[in-house]
Amino acid sequence: MPITEITSLQELLQTLNASTPSKVVVQASAAWCKPCDAIAPHVDRLSSEYQQKKEGEGEKKEGEKEGEGKGEVRFVRFDIDSAADLAQELGVRAVPAFFFFSDGELVDEYKGGRVNLLEEMIGRNIG
Repeated sequence: MPITEITSLQELLQTLNASTPSKVVVQASAAWCKPCDAIAPHVDRLSSEYQQKKEGEGEKKEGEKEGEGKGEVRFVRFDIDSAADLAQELGVRAVPAFFFFSDGELVDEYKGGRVNLLEEMIGRNIG
């Protein structure tokens, strides 16, 4: 699943309130941010990898509810200059910044452009 570009706090709230997926990774970025440009292809790759995991899961495991399991994640990205309301709501002070939501609740965040740390945070919060 490609990364969805959002432009407002309202769009994020709609995404978080959707029934599935229950886990959302939000990337705060800026057009002028070189570290954002550098990490973007890695975020795109991670989004694709998690979508492939979802598609490769096949049948549900015993006791697993519809929509549960690894891969049930959506990646969204927004530009802090275009979506100032969203940047303010999330308290963005530096970019790139990543916010991890589970069942509509903020569970963790990471500020920085180190791919290995981002992968670790995604694994901890999503995987």
